[in-house]
Amino acid sequence: MDAIEANSGKTSVLVIGDVMVDEYHYCKLERKTPEGPFLVWNLKKVGKRLGGAGNLAHNIKALGAKVLLAGVAQDGEIEDIASANEIPVVLERDGRPTTIKRRFIDIDSGAMLAREDIEVTDPVQRGTATFMTKRLKEEFDVVIYSGYGKGMFNADTISEFLKVKAKKRIADVKPSEARLFRGKVDVIKMNFSEFQELAKEYGEKVRNENADIEAVGKKVRQDLKSDLLVTRSEKGMSYIGEEVFHSRVEPREVIDITGAGDTVTAAFAVSLACGSDVRSALHIANVAASIKLTKKGAVPVSLEDIGKTLLREEKKIVNDKELAAIAGRLRASGKKIVFTNGCFDILHHGHLHFLKKAREFGDVLVVALNSDSSVKKLKGAGRPKIPQHGRSEMLAAFPFVDYVVVFDTDTPEYLVEMVRPNVYVKGKDYSISELPEARIVKSYGGRVELVDLVSEGGKKVSSSELIS
Repeated sequence: MDAIEANSGKTSVLVIGDVMVDEYHYCKLERKTPEGPFLVWNLKKVGKRLGGAGNLAHNIKALGAKVLLAGVAQDGEIEDIASANEIPVVLERDGRPTTIKRRFIDIDSGAMLAREDIEVTDPVQRGTATFMTKRLKEEFDVVIYSGYGKGMFNADTISEFLKVKAKKRIADVKPSEARLFRGKVDVIKMNFSEFQELAKEYGEKVRNENADIEAVGKKVRQDLKSDLLVTRSEKGMSYIGEEVFHSRVEPREVIDITGAGDTVTAAFAVSLACGSDVRSALHIANVAASIKLTKKGAVPVSLEDIGKTLLREEKKIVNDKELAAIAGRLRASGKKIVFTNGCFDILHHGHLHFLKKAREFGDVLVVALNSDSSVKKLKGAGRPKIPQHGRSEMLAAFPFVDYVVVFDTDTPEYLVEMVRPNVYVKGKDYSISELPEARIVKSYGGRVELVDLVSEGGKKVSSSELIS
């Protein structure tokens, strides 16, 4: 996120594709007409947005990047809407009408009553593509080819559009257009349904499971000579490159999926252009998608929206549900999770030594803290000396502690089951056979580490090395 905040304003993105206008006609239902089984409604208001490649451009602008939109349309509406949103455009005319998706919506319920499309999908001519390309003289950090099967991309135009100078190229296109970009772009992006359709061309059936996505994705990638980004609805998204990454989406109430694909493409492209690695760009895109799903309509997700969500992610003191979501994201991104637990009442040098050692076993340290009632049960009346909120805050203040969660049971076995840490750490005053959590960790192939204990004065309780 730091890379995007620092560099997005200097990042240039070109979106070439099928531009269109999304019209929303909000209507008051009146009656059924006697002329047939048809509804009669009274038009109350009309709203217009950039659709297709234009919606992608709008999303990119919301992330702070400099965006230029290029496509084929008639004079008028596209320029007017784009100008109102401060998005510069390069448009060519080839005689076809501007593509319009006109939705009629019940103003009371929000339900769509009907949709009317105005479009021509004949292939765009090479000459049109040539004229457009000549107007795109600068070098862009990223070029995104945004295809909706409306004729923009075909065998005659691709070679022209590839003449535009760019450091990275991404194709967000339909399966029927994917092979046009074989070996010509860095990444081809599609949703799971589109990936399923493309897989059939290779004689493959694919389920929305990690193993299937990996196996079929590698075969498709080898043929297309481009990495793949596949969005997978509630299962997040997958990136098939030299390495394979799976990023799970944070569970949220879904309000509207409209435009979520453009949100993903925009966030992923801008993240890469700003210097993020693929894993980080994938996570940013997933966060952006989860935010979009809570918004009604094709509303872009802003850099501020993403920053606020990531800030919440960085909160250290969490509850069970929050920890479950965090652990899922960490596992999906390949992070090694370390888990330990204890009372940590009256923190001293021994605790400091123990927690620092624990953190060295992985990327993220989760500390499960006994609640006040469980400390009293373990240690008797008069304990804890410091209440759980104070102990939580002191633990969270350590830079080597990533998350703190309070548990009220005798042992944190249920948390270990939920988090599934790679490494479980306790002091050498325990034996592995005494730890019920160790049995759980070993059942899925995790490790248990026992660490030397140090007294308050800094003297080691035992002097042997760490053991597994």
